[in-house]
Amino acid sequence: MAVPHECDNYKQTKPLSGKSPCTGQYRLGELDRAMQDLHRRYGRLARLGGLLGHPDLLFVFDPDIIEQVFRAEDALLPRRPAMPSIHYYKRTLRADFFGETPGVIGMGVDIHSSVHLSLYKKKVRNSLKNSHQFLSSERAYGNSQICNHGELWNAFRTQVNKVMLAADAAKNFTAELDAVAADFVSRLGAMRDEKNELPDDFINELYRWSLESLGAAALGTRLGCVRPRGQEDLGEEDQDPSTERLLAAVRTFFETVAVVELRKPYARWLRTREWKRYVSALDVFREECMRRLDGAAVAVDGRRALLRQVLERTANPRLTAVLAMDLMLVGLDTSSVSTATVLYLLARHPRAQDRLLRELHGLLPGPDSPLDTAATESMHYLRACVREALRMFPVIIGNGRCLSRDTVIGGHLVPRGVHVIFPHLVTGNDPANGFPDPHLFQPERWLHRPGPGSRPEEMCPVQRAAGARHAFASVPFGFGRRMCLGRRLAEHQLLILLARIVRRYRVEYHYDDFQYEITPVYAPKNPLKFRLVERRDDDDDVNFKTNV
Repeated sequence: MAVPHECDNYKQTKPLSGKSPCTGQYRLGELDRAMQDLHRRYGRLARLGGLLGHPDLLFVFDPDIIEQVFRAEDALLPRRPAMPSIHYYKRTLRADFFGETPGVIGMGVDIHSSVHLSLYKKKVRNSLKNSHQFLSSERAYGNSQICNHGELWNAFRTQVNKVMLAADAAKNFTAELDAVAADFVSRLGAMRDEKNELPDDFINELYRWSLESLGAAALGTRLGCVRPRGQEDLGEEDQDPSTERLLAAVRTFFETVAVVELRKPYARWLRTREWKRYVSALDVFREECMRRLDGAAVAVDGRRALLRQVLERTANPRLTAVLAMDLMLVGLDTSSVSTATVLYLLARHPRAQDRLLRELHGLLPGPDSPLDTAATESMHYLRACVREALRMFPVIIGNGRCLSRDTVIGGHLVPRGVHVIFPHLVTGNDPANGFPDPHLFQPERWLHRPGPGSRPEEMCPVQRAAGARHAFASVPFGFGRRMCLGRRLAEHQLLILLARIVRRYRVEYHYDDFQYEITPVYAPKNPLKFRLVERRDDDDDVNFKTNV
């Protein structure tokens, strides 16, 4: 990794200048450790230079400055770094399909592989010296470095935001999402071993749940991903034979995305086996999204599926298919990994799990009690558990922006083209930002705080100790015009599934602490061998007596 510059040593409003060589101190999957080290060594701002043809990276660890940058872009078109391999797929390899509708995922400029990509480009250049293949790829990559998330991004988001980010976007499909969750929880019971533990590949099961939830709300149809184990191939009339093809593509995509985006960003130039599998998976996504869009439900009990709403609003089938593909690319792993993280933290903190059970018992008297929107809106402690988990282990460790003009940041003039990174993995775990003992799982940090004039004793001890929590220290879904497009759906389906699991099972975990890596989402390396113990009525009575 390049040697950083201590920005606080620069005079105010003076241009940031100078370059430094790459040291390779951290592996790309350890970017979390690199960010934490930069913060310890250089304070609120740290700049990485010397990236051999790639823009400098400016890491901002001050939430006040993060807030200023976010709010200042309201009048501009946000330009965010992104994933170069998906960019290449959309803008070059399959440009005939995407055209001027590339969507929002994968477009812009990469922030992860730019750190180490310069080390690979020399290797690739030697392999393809004087090769037309390299020259073409080099030009294509150069084009991807342009901050092009302007007008195309704005046109796309303008057409889909009113549907996807409406307050009731996901709430209208509570019944459908709950039906998926109930089927998945039934599937959990069958997949446990003799020790009541889930299999090592449980993350793949979570992908099934996430994909099925997306189909239920976005397409208004069930895909058949969460049938009881052993019944996937029974051939019922509502079983789509292409479902397993789609699930196989999901697995392939997540097996290869870390390779082509992070570890081997030169893969698209060498046309490696991983690259070919990656492209094949994306092709399946694209084909299935177009095919399934034709069958998207016109109405579900009088309510139109989300993609049907977008299609009717835009009269643009291709745009709607691109949206469906982007929701798959960004939503399946983030929702699945978030679920795994919350389950892990609840298993490690039984007192928090007991308190959550107490809340759920008041909303769901039995494991199979009906769940409606009113119940989800009353799941305050569960929502706090999710929020605390995303503070400690955010699925996306940082947001970023590519400066489209010279900008003063923290009193320093930062030139156009620099990539500004907001590492909320670090800022959300910094005691200075209102998170005392940040390594502790304390959902109470996120419970409703009394308003002005309220007595301090009305606040829980954690909140009294925390003081004012900075709103921009932990922003897992982003902010403003670039807020996560699937936020409403992700939050709602996550609450419903977690409520169903915890209401039926006591969640335990008896192995080493989770270790996380960038894959490119921030995901645990450990097998997800949760132990699920079915609750009995008398368990509830015991739990309620626990002093929480």
